[in-house]
Amino acid sequence: MVTKFLGEGLLTAPVDKWKIHRRLINPLFKYENIKEMFFPVFQEKSKLLIQNLQKETGKTQPFDILDYASDIILNTVCQTTMNYNLDSQSDMGFKVSVTKGFELIVHRATKICLYPEIIYNLYIKLFDYEKYYTNVQNLPKHIIEKKKNELVQKFKNKIKTDTDVNDGETIYPDIQDRVYDEIYSILGDSDEPITFEQTTSLVYLKQVIHETLRLFPTAPVMLRQLQDDVTIITGNHTLPKGTICCITPLITHRNPELYPNPKSFNPDNFNADNVAKRHKYSFIAFSGGPRNCIGMKYSLVFMTLLISDVLRKFSVHTDMKLSDIKLKLGITLHNTVGFPITIQSRKQS
Repeated sequence: MVTKFLGEGLLTAPVDKWKIHRRLINPLFKYENIKEMFFPVFQEKSKLLIQNLQKETGKTQPFDILDYASDIILNTVCQTTMNYNLDSQSDMGFKVSVTKGFELIVHRATKICLYPEIIYNLYIKLFDYEKYYTNVQNLPKHIIEKKKNELVQKFKNKIKTDTDVNDGETIYPDIQDRVYDEIYSILGDSDEPITFEQTTSLVYLKQVIHETLRLFPTAPVMLRQLQDDVTIITGNHTLPKGTICCITPLITHRNPELYPNPKSFNPDNFNADNVAKRHKYSFIAFSGGPRNCIGMKYSLVFMTLLISDVLRKFSVHTDMKLSDIKLKLGITLHNTVGFPITIQSRKQS
């Protein structure tokens, strides 16, 4: 289902093909490349987010931060990975198509009646899902063709002349204050953009990000097919080669043996001492092992930059409590009630 929608790539490719492609792409996501190639784009898009949020400053009516952040994030990913800017209305329809396509994947996975291929195909046509598949496939094709033409033109010219805001901070004002104090201790009153090196010093902010991902991992479920027989020590069970295993970060991350008071939001779960006490796979928000998320470093750097920039400019407030968050399982984890917040300018406050 996922392969039909997204095509065959790092997420869906068989092991042999995945190894080749992963080896080729890995160098792109090293810290030095994130710093030199991606970080300037992160800064540009973060500045755009701040500009967009200015219109909400001082209002008493809450707004959903996701409405602003999702477009910025999607645009950033497209620009940093494909050097393509999603600046037209038709391009932004790509986001809607991805959302609808993921909904269809979840529908089929959770409804036995949709398992037969003939019924599934009728369902797609009945609810006009085919257009979303087409939109998702067409944008990458368009980008590839555009880049081919650009490469040809550059070659000719050469001859002639010889590219989730963390709700934990808003629900817990004391945590937001501590994050802001850390940011201020590094940047002070400066209006200069935060540098890559400065983001590496925001230790507590990174703990907050990790704690948010512990409670609300983006991917609630991951599937892995065993390449060999695997013996589970507890109970002495053996899982045969070829078995498809379901791994659930949402459950692992709330195991009280790993995280005391697992339903509470506690960034100190990720201070250096506590991390050292746990198994390296006790935190799998980005999966784990050789087939982990290739964009882990990219995501953490981008989140650190976005959140630090937002909190430098605004204090963020919400009436929500952690218990108000209602989760909906899908390809990614969703909060069905959104992220309603209000913001105040730091200079005014």
